[in-house]
Amino acid sequence: MRASQRTLALVLRRGLLNTAGVVTLRTWAFAIAFQPGTAVAHALICPDARYIAVRWPDGRLDRRHVPLSLWVGLLQELARDLVAQPVTPSSVISTVLVGSLGALMRVSFAEIQAVDVGRMEDAETVLDDATRSSQTV
Repeated sequence: MRASQRTLALVLRRGLLNTAGVVTLRTWAFAIAFQPGTAVAHALICPDARYIAVRWPDGRLDRRHVPLSLWVGLLQELARDLVAQPVTPSSVISTVLVGSLGALMRVSFAEIQAVDVGRMEDAETVLDDATRSSQTV
């Protein structure tokens, strides 16, 4: 196992809380807007479940599947003290959420949320619902 894979495994394990069969996943929520403008989408990143998704106002959900090499950089950025403001367009966060549209769209950190999951097998479904219920656009 390479050092980057070990680091990812350690960071992912650190965030999981398990009480009475319920797993609490730590998620990072982001708002996506055209520059300048009002938010047009809501995004959720959950390293514990390797989950990234963007929820658009029409209800469409776009899941992002990223390689391990991007997860390592993403975890480093999420480990910083993010404040409720835009992230840089060249950040890994912006890259995985809006890709080449980073020049047109602004990604702003909103909050860290705790999401409870009964079983890890249900994490994707519960996180999909969390993008819908916490959407503020």
